[in-house]
Amino acid sequence: PGGVGVSVLVVAGAGEDPLPVVEGVLGEGWVREVLVGVRDALPPEVGGRLQELDAAGRVRALDLQGRHVPAAYNALAREARCPYLLLLDARVRLDDAAPGWVGRLLGHVARPQVAAAGPRLVDRRGRLRWGARCLGLGEEAASLGEGRPLEEAGPLGRWWLAQEASALFGGCLLVARARFLEMGGADEALPSVWDVDLCLRLRAAGGRLIWEPQVTLCWQGPPPAPVSYRVAEERARLWTRWAGAVARERAVGRHLALGRADEAPDVEADPPWDPALPDGLPRLVGVSGGSPGCAQWRVVLPMRALARADLARVHLMPTASGLVRLPSVCEVLRAAPDALHVHHVVSDAHLEMLDGLRRAAAAFLVYGEDDLVTEVPDYNPTSRLPQQRDMPQRLRRALALCDRLVVSTEPLARAYAPWVAGEVVVLPNYLPRALWGGLRSRRRAGPRPRVGWAGAQQHGQDLELLREVLAATCREVDWVFMGMCPESLVPYVRELHGGVPFHDYPRALARLDLDLAVAPLAVNAFNEAKSNLRILEYGALGWPVVCTDIEPYRGAPVKRVPNDPAAWIEAIRERVHDLDAAEREGERLRRWVEAGWMLEDHLEDWLRALLPPGHPAVDRRIKALQSENV
Repeated sequence: PGGVGVSVLVVAGAGEDPLPVVEGVLGEGWVREVLVGVRDALPPEVGGRLQELDAAGRVRALDLQGRHVPAAYNALAREARCPYLLLLDARVRLDDAAPGWVGRLLGHVARPQVAAAGPRLVDRRGRLRWGARCLGLGEEAASLGEGRPLEEAGPLGRWWLAQEASALFGGCLLVARARFLEMGGADEALPSVWDVDLCLRLRAAGGRLIWEPQVTLCWQGPPPAPVSYRVAEERARLWTRWAGAVARERAVGRHLALGRADEAPDVEADPPWDPALPDGLPRLVGVSGGSPGCAQWRVVLPMRALARADLARVHLMPTASGLVRLPSVCEVLRAAPDALHVHHVVSDAHLEMLDGLRRAAAAFLVYGEDDLVTEVPDYNPTSRLPQQRDMPQRLRRALALCDRLVVSTEPLARAYAPWVAGEVVVLPNYLPRALWGGLRSRRRAGPRPRVGWAGAQQHGQDLELLREVLAATCREVDWVFMGMCPESLVPYVRELHGGVPFHDYPRALARLDLDLAVAPLAVNAFNEAKSNLRILEYGALGWPVVCTDIEPYRGAPVKRVPNDPAAWIEAIRERVHDLDAAEREGERLRRWVEAGWMLEDHLEDWLRALLPPGHPAVDRRIKALQSENV
């Protein structure tokens, strides 16, 4: 039609030669003019050739030095005279482009309901680099089928078909000039993600974006660079602006993974709820960092108990081979949880993701800690981990990024409170009845009283406190150890049992058939901040306990003694020489545990700790409990 034409806007940066793309596009029939934005000094021969083309009247070169890409496109768009604009990066190569490719893209954009169209771009290896982009796919908005050979058609041949896209690549994008200017052009405040933002604004105004794989060009840009702080900040601002669009993204089904471009099922971040169909229950995502035991006590067990009690919908991110998987900003936006509960995530990658989640306001962030990780003793194996060298700085940053801190003891709350912007909640460790309820252990099962201990590898120094105690009593009692046992104690131990998986531990512990349990702890800041979990485990089995007189064990009906061998020996002999009295001590401890330390009796506390202030689910639960009590 008369008056229809395309202005090609070519942007060239440092070290980029615009001549191949300029001369290649001049042969296209719909192209009426080519505007070249020069962002950096060009070699003399390139500048001279541009001047020759300029003199011929179809090419205009503009000096745009110092401007980034979106600013350059905006400047060129204001100078363009044609009704359609083809934004074209100088790193696109047209050598193998089929004649008429501009006209094919124009055929889409000429329809009033279509806002923009883009081609398929392949890399030097002939693999797809830029195609139909999906919000949140990869780090930003990757293309479906990215990195796959062109011979692969994808699910149902999708990668070969023209289709509507959520976003298109800004390095080759055909758009009506009027639409582009009405949108305010490219957002110059988002130089790294301007094209995604532009596409989303075009869509929000009612336009459709069409990807046309029958037009294939070559992209010769460099591979993706590591994400800088500036780029991460721009992405966070982008997702804050378009959180609703990400949550409603339908380019891929919600059960397909955002972390890969081949449209594979999501087996990691797919929650057991439909974000578009609220059912009245709060929705929680949990991430279990730290030691496997702490992750179970502080994330897995309480959140699963909330789900079993039908108090919340829960999704736990997997942990494979010791690697903790933190969901991306877009995965959180798509799942739309009420809160994200993370426990001890302090690696560089985790801190960067927490930073992105915070800036994008993707969810209410609850951070958990169960140990005084800033004061780990030298004898503890975790003290030799690389991250431990600057743990205070890492933890300080993590806590500053979260809305709430949940810890298991008051000493932890006092130690970490100065670093927390929000509130600090103290929520002790509790025993789940599903694992610890109804367990029984035989009494007086051996020819001599059975005295023992159970625990993990980090307690070697604590157990060294008992060397003289075991040596003095090994002919009076049978010592039984499970898990950790220092070499110096082995000669005095009658039975030594290996460690077992977490969920097998309660029954394996019960099978030790102890008449008396011991819980030694070296007195230091790290142990003073620990929880009373060891006492709870022993108490659930009805075992009397002799333990160190230290903060975590105060308040329990146990025998506390100083870390003096004579005091330990005296307390042990008192109990093994009067097993009836020891049995009554154990039953008192069992009743104390069952009355106040079972997880199912404290689910409301966990619900309140994990949800944002004023969340209606907490009020509903409290009213329901009040009604049940009445």
